[in-house]
Amino acid sequence: MKLAFTLCAALTTAGCTTHGPSLYLHMFTAEHVVATARVQPGAYFSAGGLSGMIDRRGDAFYANVSGKCEGTGTTLCGEIELESPRLPTAIGGSVLTLGVFVLSTNADGRAFIRQSARASHEPNVKP
Repeated sequence: MKLAFTLCAALTTAGCTTHGPSLYLHMFTAEHVVATARVQPGAYFSAGGLSGMIDRRGDAFYANVSGKCEGTGTTLCGEIELESPRLPTAIGGSVLTLGVFVLSTNADGRAFIRQSARASHEPNVKP
């Protein structure tokens, strides 16, 4: 029993859990990361300007999250794939800057800005 506890504590300290890798929800624009929150599937979160819940259903993830991107309220309700940027499903306020969401195992959301910049001047996102 002590060995199991020690192993679990070591994995948790290293950023791993028995439930899989840590997940991060990023909201970004073409220029910068607006917000990042560490999320656990099935648990409500409110951090970094983002709030809501990510659920896991089989191999798929479903988002019901919201955030603010430079005065524009953004909401994402629906399926979201790991490492694949996704446009919001609803926006409110002045649409000067559109925030894009991505669910990732990478804690650094800047990787998606660089990836989008290499692909084109517009983020490579799914509607």
